[in-house]
Amino acid sequence: MIRFKASFLNTHLFHNTAKWGGKPLGFVYRDPERTDAITQMIRESDDDVWLLAEVWDENVGKSIAKNVRTQFPHAAHSPYHKGFDDFRMRLDRVLKRDVAKAWEDRQWGRIASLMLFQGMVVFVDGNIEFFTRYLAGNHFSRSLNASQKKSLISGLLQFGVTKEHLNNLVDYTVSSVALDGPCWGGGLLLLSRHPFEEEPRFTPFPPEAKAEYERIANKGVLEASLSLPQGIRLGLFLTHFQEGESPVAISARQAEMEFLGACTE
Repeated sequence: MIRFKASFLNTHLFHNTAKWGGKPLGFVYRDPERTDAITQMIRESDDDVWLLAEVWDENVGKSIAKNVRTQFPHAAHSPYHKGFDDFRMRLDRVLKRDVAKAWEDRQWGRIASLMLFQGMVVFVDGNIEFFTRYLAGNHFSRSLNASQKKSLISGLLQFGVTKEHLNNLVDYTVSSVALDGPCWGGGLLLLSRHPFEEEPRFTPFPPEAKAEYERIANKGVLEASLSLPQGIRLGLFLTHFQEGESPVAISARQAEMEFLGACTE
């Protein structure tokens, strides 16, 4: 019998991937300080492996791995992506393309909706308001106060844009941009005292296993096989499921669990 200890931590480390126009978004919270504290905690632990989620920034992931290398010489991570500023530029291109196409087809209602949608992706009192469909109960809702949200919705209704129309537009636009390349990577980082028997592998979730704004992340499953003492081989599967309690979020999470089950067979 051998002892094996593992710890999992959702780090919530966005750093430079959560900047819009070079300015940090509201869900960046003391990332440099917390990165140092997390690194020290890992370095001083007696765990065999650490399984980290939401390490979105490539430089932060590399820094953690480098600074614990003496204790955890073996590391694997999911792919990284550039974050919101890169996503914003691609979103602008998609919106301009769609406005041009709607103008060509004389789709005046769609033009108005696209222009309104583009206007919502702006700074309001120095804070970003991102995709109104996803405001309730998540990170982005903190940008506007109740009065500002009410004014925004009232303005949309005055232009004859229904919530259903706007939701469909957001779905289409976000999906178009995400297919061209996600905003975030998988956010997964695995640190091990034990060597890998083979190169760790990352497999992204299929499109049907993503919902709402989480489609702009490239979530999936990071698989590794560890070589332990006494010739024991241990398989590890690290993932980070869809958040939220809406019907589509629950459905996506169920699909992710089924996908994970298939990976372990």
